[in-house]
Amino acid sequence: MNSIKSQSFYKNEGNTEVLNAVPKESKFILDVGCGAGDNARILNAQNKVVDCITISEKEASIVKSICRNVFICDLENGLPETDAKYDVILCSHIIEHIAYPEKLLSDFKKVMHDNSVLIIALPNFLDYKTRLKILLGNFDYEQSGIMDYTHLRFYTYNTGKKLLENNEFIVQKSWVQGFLPLNSILKFLPAFVKNLSIKFLLFLSKGLFGSQLIYIAKRK
Repeated sequence: MNSIKSQSFYKNEGNTEVLNAVPKESKFILDVGCGAGDNARILNAQNKVVDCITISEKEASIVKSICRNVFICDLENGLPETDAKYDVILCSHIIEHIAYPEKLLSDFKKVMHDNSVLIIALPNFLDYKTRLKILLGNFDYEQSGIMDYTHLRFYTYNTGKKLLENNEFIVQKSWVQGFLPLNSILKFLPAFVKNLSIKFLLFLSKGLFGSQLIYIAKRK
């Protein structure tokens, strides 16, 4: 197990965009790279049965009270051995941390049944902010965000979709979650104006104004 990764600890308020994509009728969920259990906690409150995977012993100790099973595993080696099948596999901001994701994607198919869905979220590497930084000659890793120093692979809207298709998944739906440029200045605009502005910008270019890439896929 990679000692640096095993010491990692990720906590947030849950990925609302991803959680909203979970089918209401689904029951058994695999949360891959569960962090501190923010998504799992919300799913557990919805009476879902959640199994979690993490590389961090600290994260595992936190999520064990809200999950059916917790696996400590380096996802570079694929999934841990299990006979379980899941209605939904959640993989929120994990694939970009994996150097060779093909093994992991192959293992996903083994724990899916015919109606299972895989929900993947990725950061969009080529949003306008990152493009501007690169244009100015800056490629500096950071503690978090798109340039997180633990990111090993970088994806765009198109390459994220191709990754799934090249590994024998059918992408049923894909979209991007966007943000409004100069939001700190324009934050006082009415919410409906900001939402319409974001929709228009994403219509112009998903790759330029999208921050999070989301894909819902089934195995072939």
